[in-house]
Amino acid sequence: MLLTAGVIFAVSTYGKSEAAKNLKVLFQDLKFEKATGYNLPVMALNFKIINPTSSPLKISSIAGDLFVNGKLLSTVSQLNAVNIPANNTTFYTLRAETSITAAVSNLLSLIKNRGKITITFEGVVNSSGFSIPVSQTIIKM
Repeated sequence: MLLTAGVIFAVSTYGKSEAAKNLKVLFQDLKFEKATGYNLPVMALNFKIINPTSSPLKISSIAGDLFVNGKLLSTVSQLNAVNIPANNTTFYTLRAETSITAAVSNLLSLIKNRGKITITFEGVVNSSGFSIPVSQTIIKM
């Protein structure tokens, strides 16, 4: 009986990690939220997460570095679990603070580049014991 339960658990765990390999994580947008008082500027990173498999998956964490015009803006991480239903798409927003000096530096870069900004997210998404690398760039005018 115990051996059967162990085999079922192993097969289930292996199946979920195999399914996690097919998870698609797309970095879509970066927006700054209005800061209040002396608070640090808050960024909202928007992701589209596609689960094309027949198994529901759970993302346990997202972490990475955010670059604007080649300069590090912030290191971000989120440890709240997100459930992705089978054969479904979920939109996820990661909020993070950035230092005022990094925000000002990037604002000056934005002015110098006449409003064109290149935003790159380089990080990893962890799902079902499997790490999915994410390296994507978007360009905003």
